[in-house]
Amino acid sequence: MIINDIFAFLAAIEIIKDDDIESCSIDECTQRQDWPKWKDAIQAKLNSLGKRSVFGPIVPTQPN
Repeated sequence: MIINDIFAFLAAIEIIKDDDIESCSIDECTQRQDWPKWKDAIQAKLNSLGKRSVFGPIVPTQPN
């Protein structure tokens, strides 16, 4: 490993340690102080996908 790689690794560790970790689920999002912003962003994304007809009709499937 060269010195530049070590420096980059240590810098990344500091950034990650202090960074606001992004939520992974709706349940996690609802617990955040900035939940209203998350909710608006989720709705904007769903609206965008709907306008572009990304989703087709819902088809029931058999269990398992």
